[in-house]
Amino acid sequence: MALVGGGGAGNVAGGGAIPAGTGASLNYIGNHAYGYSGGFEATTANQTMLSFVTGGSYIVGQLQFNGSIDTSNIGGGSLSACTVKVDSQVIAILKITGSSETAPYSLTQDLILPPYSKVDVIVVSSADAPGFDSTASITGRVY
Repeated sequence: MALVGGGGAGNVAGGGAIPAGTGASLNYIGNHAYGYSGGFEATTANQTMLSFVTGGSYIVGQLQFNGSIDTSNIGGGSLSACTVKVDSQVIAILKITGSSETAPYSLTQDLILPPYSKVDVIVVSSADAPGFDSTASITGRVY
């Protein structure tokens, strides 16, 4: 079992986060890891949703990227893109268009995260649009 603050897989919650809360860090519970970003309002500036370094084990998991649906048909800020980087290398880009209720507003990406990898999940939108939030979550099994 890893020491608290060491980023290993034995901690109830890594990085000092509240186990059921949101934040940029990755949390560990037994053989599982998770991170919940919380809501990020649509803006044309890059925003870091999740940013962490994995512990000494690898993780097999999934990233889920969620966006708002524009039911008012105003269109502003309803297009958002999520970039996933591992050790500064782009490994995935997910795009959500919430301009209609038939468009995808939630996308998933399978991931294998190596030990001691720096992971960043960044969101940017096509317009500044208050009330149009995006979220990201990573869940996985630690090996």
